Amino acid sequence: MVAGRRTLIENHRGILEYGQEHIVISTGRGRISLTGSGLKLEAMNKSQLLIGGELKNVEWE
Repeated sequence: MVAGRRTLIENHRGILEYGQEHIVISTGRGRISLTGSGLKLEAMNKSQLLIGGELKNVEWE
């Protein structure tokens, strides 16, 4: 995570929910839930996701 503005997630298995205030990502060991404002997918490839915006909370579910 970089200064609450970007986060890089590796080894993801896809995006389950996507919105400007809430994103949920599937991983091999559960889900990662990101909340904030102005959230957006900046880059994505087979194994990495780069999420930008004002991140307020990150939870492992």
